[in-house]
Amino acid sequence: MSTAADEPVQHRTSGPLLPWSTAVAVHVALLALCGLIGWASPTLTEISSIHSDWTQPDNLPPPVPLDVATENDVPVAEQEGTSASAISTASSSRLFTEPVLSPLEPVLFAEQPQSISPTELAEYAEVSTHSLEGVLHLARMGTGIDRAGNGQDGFLGGATRSVDRKIAYVVDASASMNHKHDSAAGTRFGRVKVELLRSIESLQPDQEFCVYFFNDGPETMPPGRSVFRGQKSPMELYRWIAEFRARGTTKPLPALKAAISEQPDLIYFLTDGAVSKRDLEKASNLNHRRALISTICIGVATSDKQLRFLSEQNGGTFTFVP
Repeated sequence: MSTAADEPVQHRTSGPLLPWSTAVAVHVALLALCGLIGWASPTLTEISSIHSDWTQPDNLPPPVPLDVATENDVPVAEQEGTSASAISTASSSRLFTEPVLSPLEPVLFAEQPQSISPTELAEYAEVSTHSLEGVLHLARMGTGIDRAGNGQDGFLGGATRSVDRKIAYVVDASASMNHKHDSAAGTRFGRVKVELLRSIESLQPDQEFCVYFFNDGPETMPPGRSVFRGQKSPMELYRWIAEFRARGTTKPLPALKAAISEQPDLIYFLTDGAVSKRDLEKASNLNHRRALISTICIGVATSDKQLRFLSEQNGGTFTFVP
């Protein structure tokens, strides 16, 4: 009787297995097939790097700057968080420079002042007397500035003598000077500005002068004192005269005191308004007849008696300009 221990042991597998030699042969065949596929495929072309050469022609025109201007209607005060300088810079790319005055460059302060030739009135009829260019235009018109011969040419220079070393101009700049005037200047103050520049031009280089505008108080020309007519840089002064606006009331005494304190040889005093005789008497007493005082009344003869008194008491002349 046999037992289970005497029977041979048999191992069962899940499926048939290839022999080792057969598996190696299969792998060799697959590798050979891959090689045949690569050999049979088209040859790949190798792409090299792309190179570009840039050249700069020598005759290119220079770049033209872009001129861009933008308008900003919002007041500076309403633009929160933005400085005034930044707003000004951003508002326009244009730079504001001194106006080109040639061939209208002023001959004022020249060593040998040129004569001013009359020009046709119509050419400058609409020119502004609040700009330096406009006043210079009119100054070159000479006697042609007054329509139909009205007014008087040289009313701020006729009393000047060669012996007068220092001249003071005390000029009314109150609101009444904005009244219309029958001349190309359009207003009394515009007409006076033109004559003031022409009078300064007529001075000799070694003569000194100072301009005082008065309304509610006196305003002295820059630099606040008398200067020689032959100074080198008159543009600041002439721009101040041209751009000054008439306003306020007529109070001449402080300006007359300031002019007298400079101890000039001649004072031109011009107004169109009613002035106090008491104020003129104070100025006359302060002057002590040291300076000649010539008075001019423009537009209306409101204060002709007071002005005649001042000029007579101080050896000057009186002039009425229609």
